[in-house]
Amino acid sequence: MRRAAFVFVFLAPSLAWSASSAAKEKAKKPAPGAHAKAPGAGAGLPLLPPPTGPITVELVTKRFEEFDLAVNTLSADFRQVVRWDESGVQQAVEGSLEFHKPNLLRIEHRLPENQTIVADGIWLWVWRKDNNQVVQTKLEDWKKSEPVAQGLLDFGNYAQLLKTYEVSVGSVSAPGADGHRAFDVVLRPKEKSAPFTLTMRVSTADFFPTQTELRVGGVLVRSIFSALRYNPELAESRFQFTPPADADVFQNFKPPRTE
Repeated sequence: MRRAAFVFVFLAPSLAWSASSAAKEKAKKPAPGAHAKAPGAGAGLPLLPPPTGPITVELVTKRFEEFDLAVNTLSADFRQVVRWDESGVQQAVEGSLEFHKPNLLRIEHRLPENQTIVADGIWLWVWRKDNNQVVQTKLEDWKKSEPVAQGLLDFGNYAQLLKTYEVSVGSVSAPGADGHRAFDVVLRPKEKSAPFTLTMRVSTADFFPTQTELRVGGVLVRSIFSALRYNPELAESRFQFTPPADADVFQNFKPPRTE
C-alpha cells in the first residue's frame, strides 16, 4: 500500500478526486467481481396531501422528521453542474447513488469518468477505474476537511440538518392543479467564518429536496435527483469495498483540514 497527495473536491452530494502529477498512472482493467448485485426496486417517494396553511420552517422540520423516521434506504440518479465564476468553466457530473442508514453510501460516476465511491461507515474509498487507482481515507477525516460536507450527505437526517444551520423558506410557488406547491429551503451556516448557501427546492407532494444549489464563494454546484426509490432492498455488501489486487492503493490518506 502507498500514500500520496490527493486533491478532494466536494460536489454535494458526490465526491470527485484526482491524483497529483507525481502519482503513477495505470490503465488496467478492473478486477472481475468488483461490482455487487444491483439493488431491489423499492418504491417511489410516499405522497402527502396538499397543505392548506403557509409553508413555514416549523412545517418543513416536521415533515423532514417524519421522513427521517420512515426512510431506511434510498437510491437515485443525479446530475450536477459545477461552475467556477472566475473562469466561466463548468463541468457536468452524472451518476447514481445508494444510501443505507445510518451512514453507508455508494456513488457510481458515469461522467466525466467511471468512478466508484464507497463509504462503509468508517472508511471512504474512491476507485478511479480508468486508471485503476484507489484512495482510502477515514470518513470522519474527510468530513472534517470539508466543512460544507458536514451533514449534507445524511439523507436520513434532514431534520437535524435544519437544526444545525440558519434556515429560511422562500420562493413559494402558487398551487398547481393537484394543490401542491414548490418552495425553497435556504440554509446558511451559523458560523460566518465558513460562508456558503445551500438552497433546496422542495415540493409539498413529498417534502424531498430533488434539486439543490450550493454556492461556496465563486463556485456554484447545481444538483438534480431523479429516479428516486424509497426504501429499496440494498444489501450491506453494496457498501463494502475491496481494492482490485492490481490497483495502486493510497492508504489511510489524511486530507488537509479546512479551518
